[in-house]
Amino acid sequence: MKLRNPILEVALMLILTLTVLSIQSFSEANFSILSLDIKKAPIKQFLTEEIKTPAKIPDSTVAGKIAVKDSSHKKFIEPPRVMDSTPQRILMVGESMIEGLMFPFRKYGKYNGHTITAKIWYGSRLLDWGAKDTLKKLIAIYKPTYVIVSIGSNELFIRNIDEREPFVKNIVAQLGNSKFIWVGPPNPKKDNGINDLIMRNVGKDRFFVSKYMHFLRKRDGVHPKAEQCYKWADSISDWIMAKSRYPILLKRPYDSSGKMLPPIVRNSDTTGHNANDTLKKAIAVKPHIRKRKLKTSPAKQAALTSKPE
Repeated sequence: MKLRNPILEVALMLILTLTVLSIQSFSEANFSILSLDIKKAPIKQFLTEEIKTPAKIPDSTVAGKIAVKDSSHKKFIEPPRVMDSTPQRILMVGESMIEGLMFPFRKYGKYNGHTITAKIWYGSRLLDWGAKDTLKKLIAIYKPTYVIVSIGSNELFIRNIDEREPFVKNIVAQLGNSKFIWVGPPNPKKDNGINDLIMRNVGKDRFFVSKYMHFLRKRDGVHPKAEQCYKWADSISDWIMAKSRYPILLKRPYDSSGKMLPPIVRNSDTTGHNANDTLKKAIAVKPHIRKRKLKTSPAKQAALTSKPE
């Protein structure tokens, strides 16, 4: 007697059933058994439907920019940058690197109509500024419209860089809604990651990278020489106008030979005073000459004033 293989029989029944369902799914005719309509399986739709991938959504939070789709629908373009040409109250804060930068920036301020206030905490670190509310108090006192920060040079080569991140976050929190840029340390050599840490928390369009610049340095081998700080300030100012999140007017105050240029004349400043008032001292005025009175003796004066008889 020939034995049947139950597994083979089940497999054949499944294959037969799938075949019938496939034929019924692709067929235009409707099938019914005992006056009951057989619903078509969605095999045809599954095999023939085009797979659509979701469109990539641009990250509009990166660096504070909003991506705008162009007419071709193929690439994204940045919104137009708007230069703020109004006079600014600029506060410069940080460690000793501010000392070298404040002198060229004062010239930039005078030429472009900005006021510059520099506050230096010598030897300070991210650890110091981030553990206290000093920055918040300075902003409350001076009420700047723009802040330039330079902190991090004293922590270039420390270990456990990630431990500084909470302090960087606290510094950014103290800045609040202030328009600011952070000037990165001018590395004398490769750091342990402090630049990357600051940039990650500040954003590329608020962080000026100084570590790739080459400077002639002072005897300590760290601080750029005074004349080098002018070149440093030139690069920072160009970047602020061209690439930063908050571009303000910072045209170069001297020509190619180093000669200072006269300040830019504005119609009026933010306080409503005529900007030409600041130039009056520079305008040559013909001095007033007071006529000298000749001294005469009392007798001669009496003779001149007496009436003839």
